[in-house]
Amino acid sequence: LAAGPSRAQLGSMVDLKKGFDETAQRRSRLLLGEEAPPGPADKKVAEATAKYFIYRITHLKAADPNHLAKVQFDFEKFALGVDAKKSQKFVGPYLGPALVASMKEVLAVDPRENPTIVVNACMMLSSMARLRSDDIGDYLTFLVLDSQPNEIVRLHALKACKDLLPVKVFDPDAAGKEEEAKKVRDIKHVEALVKFIERPLKLDDPADAAVHRFLRREAIASLANAGAPSVALVKKGKIETVEG
Repeated sequence: LAAGPSRAQLGSMVDLKKGFDETAQRRSRLLLGEEAPPGPADKKVAEATAKYFIYRITHLKAADPNHLAKVQFDFEKFALGVDAKKSQKFVGPYLGPALVASMKEVLAVDPRENPTIVVNACMMLSSMARLRSDDIGDYLTFLVLDSQPNEIVRLHALKACKDLLPVKVFDPDAAGKEEEAKKVRDIKHVEALVKFIERPLKLDDPADAAVHRFLRREAIASLANAGAPSVALVKKGKIETVEG
């Protein structure tokens, strides 16, 4: 795939690296949970971090597969190194929303003109999912159920949903606020996959039907990662859902 035109580039490498380096110490302490609760000022730390990891996929140098591999590697390494429990006070309200905002900007480019950018940005969705942010989870489920998506984006969103799982079976007799919140998140993620899997198949166009079947297989594979037959325990003969 050829690199897209220069107008798709977001930010300059100099500015992105400068912002990332200037916030390095604060970011490290926030991710380790070594600071007092993050405040509004840390929104800039989150934005600098998100833009550094996501915007670089849009640069002209994206024609070089070594550059693309490095951007993917850098972000995956970062995501894998984040301790979800220690970092949540920063990731939840700040870094998660910042990553979603940056990814939305990147995916706003025309995939017909910039296929390299779109495909490589989509490949980063799984690393985003590993950060366990509500905003990221909501964004992925939106992409899965979007009525008019780019199917490349939907495909990678379905793959990334695997990293939102497994679920934790919810026991109402031994649950606190955190468990209740996770139950709601898990149900949303599972129901998005189920709704897509159960979406009626239109057979008018054989090509569309083939695409649907291919995507449906990915949704089933992600749902299989749930690791449990239901999120909530059965009570009074009914499995709890988001609505009920």
